[in-house]
Amino acid sequence: MAEKESEKDGTTRRYARFSEDLGLYVEMVLRDDEVVSLRLMEEEPAKPYGTEHPYLTKVMEHLSTGKEDLRDIPVHLSVSPFDLEVLYELREIPVGEVATYGEIAARLGRPRAARAVGSACARNPVPIIIPCHRVVPASGGLGNYSGGKGWDTKAAILRKEGASPGPGRAHRP
Repeated sequence: MAEKESEKDGTTRRYARFSEDLGLYVEMVLRDDEVVSLRLMEEEPAKPYGTEHPYLTKVMEHLSTGKEDLRDIPVHLSVSPFDLEVLYELREIPVGEVATYGEIAARLGRPRAARAVGSACARNPVPIIIPCHRVVPASGGLGNYSGGKGWDTKAAILRKEGASPGPGRAHRP
C-alpha cells in the first residue's frame, strides 16, 4: 500500500522499484493522477511506498527496453514559465533521437539561451518521463545529467533507446 499524505491539492502517493538495468531505485511521487516528481537513487527510498502503479510500470518497461513512449503520462510541473516551455519541448524529442541545448533554445525562439536550457534540464522534476537525457551539447559527448549516477545513467538510457549522442542525430520537427 502506498503512503498517503493529505495535502490541500490532493492526495500524494509514493511508489518505488529497483531498476536492474540502471542499478538504481526509481521513486515516483503522484498527486491525484499526475506525477510531480521522479528520482533515480542509489539507496532505497524510505518506506512505506507502493511498488505497483501503471505509470511506474511504463517507466520501468522503458528503462528495460528503451521502446516505450512516455508522453501520455500526466505530469504536474511547479517550475518557472521558461522551464515549463523547455520541458514541454523536450517531450517532443522521439525515442532514439537527441537534440542539442542550442537546438531546443532556437525552437523556443531564444537562440542564445542554450545554457538556460541546460539549467532547465537540470531542474526537471520528472526525468525519464520528460526526457532531458535526450539533450546533448553541440560539441559532442553527453553533457551533464543530474539523475542517478550522472552521465553513466544518461549513457545507459540513451543506449537502451538506440540514440547516438553525436551531432547529426538531432531531432528536427
